[in-house]
Amino acid sequence: MVVVPHGPGSSEVTWGVSIGGPRLGTQVSTMTPQLRDFFGAPEDTGLLIQGVEPGSAAEAAGMKVGDVLVEVDGQRIDGVGDVHRALADRGDGDVVAVELVRKKKRKTLKVTLSDGSLTTVVRHSDSRSIPPEVRAEVEQQLERAREQLREVERQLDRGAGDDGPKDEKTRRLRRKKNKNKSKRRR
Repeated sequence: MVVVPHGPGSSEVTWGVSIGGPRLGTQVSTMTPQLRDFFGAPEDTGLLIQGVEPGSAAEAAGMKVGDVLVEVDGQRIDGVGDVHRALADRGDGDVVAVELVRKKKRKTLKVTLSDGSLTTVVRHSDSRSIPPEVRAEVEQQLERAREQLREVERQLDRGAGDDGPKDEKTRRLRRKKNKNKSKRRR
């Protein structure tokens, strides 16, 4: 986590977390048939955009809450994993076409991807320290991100094939090494 005060007299502090990989900067969810009908989405594809992060690639491209994401970089979007797969070979600054449904009409936007950094501006009266409630929220978000990364590592270990750890002892040693590395970063 990086915390940067904006200077003397400023009431803003910026904090950021790097999670790696290109990203749009949206929060999405699957849709019921009723929601698909309401938003004019196709019956078999698309994710509802429930949030757009301030300063994200999605915001810069004009994506909005209530849009339905149906295609990214020419790949059909049926689930959250499809978005990650569509962006996996892309990097910071790459431009991708995003097809969505807005007000029951299809629309294509060009999105310039950003890296995996999440950045939030926090406003409060004393820029020299982060309020306890903000710090607690940041720590909760970081812990959720760490748990997601641990789950991905577990999945990779289970399906590692010829290049990955072959026995439980090796997997335990790798987890211990990663845990120690995580503690040193704090």
